[in-house]
Amino acid sequence: MNDTWVWDGSNWTQKFPATKPSIRAWAAMTYDAARQQTVLFGGSPVDVSLPLMNDTWVWDGSNWTQKFPTTVPAPRAFASMIFDPLRSQAVLFGGRIGVFQNYQATNETWLWDGTTWLQASPATSPYPRESPGMAWDGVAGQALLFGGINSPDAYNDSWQWNGVNWTLLSPAISPYLKFGHAMTYDSGPQRVVLYGGNCCGPGNDTWLWPQP
Repeated sequence: MNDTWVWDGSNWTQKFPATKPSIRAWAAMTYDAARQQTVLFGGSPVDVSLPLMNDTWVWDGSNWTQKFPTTVPAPRAFASMIFDPLRSQAVLFGGRIGVFQNYQATNETWLWDGTTWLQASPATSPYPRESPGMAWDGVAGQALLFGGINSPDAYNDSWQWNGVNWTLLSPAISPYLKFGHAMTYDSGPQRVVLYGGNCCGPGNDTWLWPQP
């Protein structure tokens, strides 16, 4: 599908923009608060034998506009992306790159400043993986990454991104091994909320970070 819907807190409304990204799945998306637009990157066409995508689009509330940055990440799907409000940049991590029947997971970190993409060069990074969960942690002032998969290995490790480097955390309790889960920041209780995911747990579990 390539339909666009907006949520106002009570209801979903379909939008019919004149311009929109092509049909795809497993794209990365986040809200860019500095420029007040939603950013979408990459994904996979419905026919998985076709090349992955690396186009960049922004949604302004009415229409989609494609961006043509001079530097751009390699085509990928199953990446995760969040917005870092302290540095006014979107952070894209991981995903699946390569071509059909020769896909591989990556651990690249890319930054979007509203105009172009810049590849970061952290001294330490999570292992290559697809479908990790990622959210902005407003308490720590850092991005939080959890889990993911690099088949056949799934992960339940926790990492923080401070704008320069990734740091592995050592929480006393962690969720199950999982990938494809959803994560977001709840500014009310000031906690990251993780829900669901595939692999080795019940699949409808809810976790909070940091724990109450």
